[in-house]
Amino acid sequence: MKDMDTQSARNKKIQMNCMNKECGARIVGTCLDGIRCPVCNDYVKPSPYDGMPGHIDYNLYKKNNRPKQSKALAIEVTADTDNLAAKLRVISKHAAALANELDEIDRAKCPNCGKAMSKTTMYGDGVPSVHYACTECE
Repeated sequence: MKDMDTQSARNKKIQMNCMNKECGARIVGTCLDGIRCPVCNDYVKPSPYDGMPGHIDYNLYKKNNRPKQSKALAIEVTADTDNLAAKLRVISKHAAALANELDEIDRAKCPNCGKAMSKTTMYGDGVPSVHYACTECE
């Protein structure tokens, strides 16, 4: 018996009236929690179902007014191609230099403890002198 009561409660019609006086739409459906007026997008308030004609059946309205899904995809890309080859060469050169620096960091491990070593480069008379020191073993 209880299943019949929940089934009949689930199929019971609910009426909501638009709170906008100019619109005055009456919306009828079975589950209208959290909706807004489909005509003017204003708030709605519950009211007893009166059965009068001229109402909006929310389930039919929702089914017939679904947004159309586009099956086409359009992407427009505008790019300034002046000196594009030169720009790409510069990017490639800098990426290679960065990769070399990262490899050098990976190779700079202390032979005693295996921790990373700090690198100091000093320039004397235009000649670079590189010195490595372990931060743990000092």
